[in-house]
Amino acid sequence: MQHERTKPRGPLLTRCADKGFRVLEAIFATFAITLTWSLYSPVGTLNSFRNVNFAKYILTPLDYKIPFWTFPIYGYSIAFLVIPIVAITCVWFRWQEKAHVRMVIASFFPMTLLAFLIFTLFPVSIISVKSIPDLSGMAGIDIELLRGTYAITNPWNAFPSIHIATGTLGFRLLQATFRNKAVLIFYGIWWLVMALGTLTLQYHSIADVLAGLLLAEFTFRLAKKYKSEISNSYDAIPRTTRISLWLLFLGTLVAIHGYASAYDLYKGTI
Repeated sequence: MQHERTKPRGPLLTRCADKGFRVLEAIFATFAITLTWSLYSPVGTLNSFRNVNFAKYILTPLDYKIPFWTFPIYGYSIAFLVIPIVAITCVWFRWQEKAHVRMVIASFFPMTLLAFLIFTLFPVSIISVKSIPDLSGMAGIDIELLRGTYAITNPWNAFPSIHIATGTLGFRLLQATFRNKAVLIFYGIWWLVMALGTLTLQYHSIADVLAGLLLAEFTFRLAKKYKSEISNSYDAIPRTTRISLWLLFLGTLVAIHGYASAYDLYKGTI
């Protein structure tokens, strides 16, 4: 009796393992993007320990001429949802293309962490120098949104602007991920309203905005140019080591958020 030949299971198992690790990598990136983008509050808490403000060094006479306008708060306030959703979508939409996923990771995390590092070393509070606009006697959805935003982020802003840096990077990542012009147009309109709000809501200086633009463009171009090299270097790391590094990174982010939240609760600020 002639026995049937069985195909080797090695290649199939290898492909399944590769897909499994790509899904796991995308899951890790999803949590890390959310926790990294929301570092603004913990960093603001850390900055509150010090009585330092570098705002006066970056403000120009032109900044004082920017009028107070509340309408852009509608775009500015939802950035906390739009930006992480865009970055996570760019990861999952092409999750099987490891070079693309790692290009997203290699641009988002270094840029965001570098921005927060600069913010930590050089605290900036534009509102403290220009003074918070008087909202008493004013009413409307935009005013209530602005009051809520001021309560969460006041008095710290960031140099460079985290909104501008991550918002600009989001646009570049959408360009690299999708071919749909309608998506880019819709996002571009939102970005313009949000960017306008960084100035008219008296949150940021012109220098903050320009620095955010430059930082986003620089990190994106660098990650896109070397995405193959980045992906190959990542593959050279043993899988167990990669998982350990992701867990260490996520654990560190959770610890930072936990400490800042505990401090805010103790002080009664939240």
